[in-house]
Amino acid sequence: MNGATAINVRPRFNGGEPGIEFIKWVYQNIKYPEEAWRERVSGKAVVKFTVNTDGCLSDFIILQSPHESISREVIRILSQSPAWTPGYINGEPVRVSLTLPISFRFSDSTTSPLP
Repeated sequence: MNGATAINVRPRFNGGEPGIEFIKWVYQNIKYPEEAWRERVSGKAVVKFTVNTDGCLSDFIILQSPHESISREVIRILSQSPAWTPGYINGEPVRVSLTLPISFRFSDSTTSPLP
């Protein structure tokens, strides 16, 4: 054994924890689709995506969604994400797949479409 240890670093968004900081950014920027709003659709969308070695996101796959317009909105907002700090293995940047649930809640008391 040469004493070298593999260092695994998860991708990071804005220097914070991957899930927490990114979900805050998503909810600050996502829009409730008008079509889903009119039809009073609510539910959870689940998207799988890749953080590339340059920090950009790609390979969006909707695993679950209550409505096609919600799927389109999830992909739209993730496509606009600022770059992440990529994941690393042994000091080398690597592509990392992540899965994110996003809830869309419809409320009669809400006057505008919000996630």
